[in-house]
Amino acid sequence: IDNPFDLIHRCFLKDRFFEADELAFVENWVARGANIVEVGAYVGNHAVYYARFMQPKSLTVLEPNPVAIGLLRRNLAANGVTNVGLSRLGIAAGAAAASYELVCESASNRGATRLVPAAGGAVESAPLDSLIAGAVDFIKIDVEGMELDVLAGAAGIIARARPKIMIEVFRQRMQHFERWLDLNQYRVARRFEYVHAVNFMIESAHA
Repeated sequence: IDNPFDLIHRCFLKDRFFEADELAFVENWVARGANIVEVGAYVGNHAVYYARFMQPKSLTVLEPNPVAIGLLRRNLAANGVTNVGLSRLGIAAGAAAASYELVCESASNRGATRLVPAAGGAVESAPLDSLIAGAVDFIKIDVEGMELDVLAGAAGIIARARPKIMIEVFRQRMQHFERWLDLNQYRVARRFEYVHAVNFMIESAHA
């Protein structure tokens, strides 16, 4: 950790995983040996859990924030996590290629850092379809308001692989998300409610 006041770092100080209930659900919901893609890995909370308890066949993480990337690498190393693909670090997943700037409104919640469109911005985005090849069984998406953009950029993967997805959806985007569920024939397996967002566990309606 580098900030004991950060929401997620405080969990580490208490020897706990952040969003432990969601992680326990995912562990039982997603089969062992899954091919996992994590979009918005922050400092490695979920990635460490997947690697230590779910024996993934492959694990690829995406995180655009350079400050978080440094801590992510250190947390993976501290937990002996070596079976993880890091080549996509520094890239943001989006609907298309674009440029962004990082905006953090609270030092005590850097996990809520947002991407704001900006010509010539420091962060470049690309569709997940162009970044990930091969089998995908589970995708975790936590991107602070860009969730529908990530889904749009992963349309090919979703149509081909029909992965299970854990996705944080901001409440103001709920109607659009529900429309996406209908159009893509996905159903909600579980939801975890928070003040400004909901963490959805979704799966193919034909699973």
